[in-house]
Amino acid sequence: MAILKNVTKALLLIQSLLCLVLLSAGCSYLQRATEENQTNPSPTGGAAILQNEILLPLNSEQTISGTVIENVLECVVDGLCFLRLEIEGQIEGQIEGQTLEVIYHYGEWPPCPNDQASQQGLALIKGDQVEVFGKVVNPGEVSTCEAKTYYIRKRIPKQ
Repeated sequence: MAILKNVTKALLLIQSLLCLVLLSAGCSYLQRATEENQTNPSPTGGAAILQNEILLPLNSEQTISGTVIENVLECVVDGLCFLRLEIEGQIEGQIEGQTLEVIYHYGEWPPCPNDQASQQGLALIKGDQVEVFGKVVNPGEVSTCEAKTYYIRKRIPKQ
């Protein structure tokens, strides 16, 4: 009987040590992930921030003119759909040539009630010139999903 008690105590000790090792490893991983996000935060949840990305005041409404440099269509497989624009002119003191991301569909969740802006965004290609009216949801990101009054309009280049 004494041997069984000693074996049980040894197993409990081993279990406790294993739990501490796993907890320590998990905390270490979370700390590294947090430090990485603080040194390179990403408004799109994983995409790298471009060095010349524009920074706008949160929750402000902005009208922006620019040229599409990329149309990311990940909402068709449950990601974000957004345009990466090169800005024309000045916005809130920002410099022409900086980039901005315009979210026109969040994917499966949250829903985007602005169907018109979503359809217009899906139809755009690299090189298209656009005017966008939307809400700043993160530094460097404007969304047209927040209200049906927000829009994406393709501009016809002057010749």
